[in-house]
Amino acid sequence: PWDTGAHNGFSVCEPWIDAEPRADPETVAAQQDDADAPLHRYRSLLATRKRHPDLWRAPLEWIETAAPEVAALRRGTTAVAANLSQQPATVDLGAANYRIVFATSDGSQFSPPEQATIRGPPDTTVLLAR
Repeated sequence: PWDTGAHNGFSVCEPWIDAEPRADPETVAAQQDDADAPLHRYRSLLATRKRHPDLWRAPLEWIETAAPEVAALRRGTTAVAANLSQQPATVDLGAANYRIVFATSDGSQFSPPEQATIRGPPDTTVLLAR
């Protein structure tokens, strides 16, 4: 929602579909000046996707992981690792020279950097590129 006004700021006319009222912290207007707000994380993700077209153009190749709550894939020169568990997780990407280009939270790192593994905190997804 854009703001807390009528129809969440989407229209000044009566819309064809109802929009539930939203709290101020959930709106673009409230998040605009907060650098840590979801709005800016989402914009960063969209910009990352635009800079790395392999994320959506290259063929998908699943990477085997040790836990069912951890999913990983490779697409061309990019990789994605999603740790949906409540524990830190390590994923072997199968190749070195990746760098993190987007993370849903802080604390993701290569361990050790010269290896092809990524270690991520709980509930975190990272996008990587070579």
